[in-house]
Amino acid sequence: MSDTFYVTETGKPPNIKLLIALLAIIVALLTTFLQGYNVIIHSLCFGTFLFLMYSSFITKEPREASFLYFSLRIWVLIVITLYLGMLSGLLYSYVRASEAVEFVKSVGEALISLRSPIMIFLFNLPKGLLGAIPYLGPFIIGVAGGNSGFIMGSAVYNIYFSGEKFRAIIASLVAFHPYGFLELFSYSTFITASLYFKEKMWGHALKLVGLAIILLLIAAYVEFWELKFFR
Repeated sequence: MSDTFYVTETGKPPNIKLLIALLAIIVALLTTFLQGYNVIIHSLCFGTFLFLMYSSFITKEPREASFLYFSLRIWVLIVITLYLGMLSGLLYSYVRASEAVEFVKSVGEALISLRSPIMIFLFNLPKGLLGAIPYLGPFIIGVAGGNSGFIMGSAVYNIYFSGEKFRAIIASLVAFHPYGFLELFSYSTFITASLYFKEKMWGHALKLVGLAIILLLIAAYVEFWELKFFR
């Protein structure tokens, strides 16, 4: 009787990892509001968020499920990270409008230098390969995804309030563009490969890395076409 009462009283303990992940996003938003864009703090927050979400929800061993089981779930977590970064970017443009305009211009000029699909591919490839490192991979992809979302959020805000509302809506759906889906799914496949590397399943891991590289290359060509089309 006393045992039953004890269980009823205590209940299920809170998931500390999820609480810390939520705290990381709160810190990112507060930093945005108070300081603007701080690449170190935002990177730590976004990387920590994805790492903790990954470790909370990806609990099966590689032998217990197919690679699609892992890659699709990790893709969802990357998309969430991207949109939380976008939320932070929107807040940045709202509280620091003139600064954000210059920020978006500088990033845009850097992206214009990527004049071919191969250059886009080579720009994205190091992030993907680092994502295949066991334990560290989710953090690195979280840093990349969150900061990319921040840039997109700031750009979307500026596009929207420049009068191009439809274009802003289209841009905000970047994760569901053909190239966006392929690129993010490529990153999730790199992270899935890290699970196989961790278990020393070298053949499976290397096949997944190869698949992820092919997806990333295709994404680069599709992105280049989309940029030319919407330009």
